[in-house]
Amino acid sequence: MKKILVTGAGGFVGARILEMWRGRFELSAFPPDFLRTADETAVRRFITAERPDVIVHTAALSNTQVCQQHPEESFRANVLLPEWVAAAAAETGAKLLSFSSVTRESVIRRTAGRS
Repeated sequence: MKKILVTGAGGFVGARILEMWRGRFELSAFPPDFLRTADETAVRRFITAERPDVIVHTAALSNTQVCQQHPEESFRANVLLPEWVAAAAAETGAKLLSFSSVTRESVIRRTAGRS
């Protein structure tokens, strides 16, 4: 049976994936709130210990107001964490499916004034 590690299992998408795939795959997830404070070494160590066949990365800070108010936390969750998960997937040979979303407004704000 394939082992699938789901990041963001407490979020909307991650929780639905676990619900839909329960009984069809061997599922695992990070402990609650682990990803909020874990550093790169801890994330990679956890993934290495789990040895998943597939990583489904859904963890993110998606509330644009929170991201604007906490840019360092947003950068960590939405840029660094996906890099760490991707590196660990490559190291362990796991396939990676990474979810991401960008709102139209954030794209316009980020690109406004650029030619």
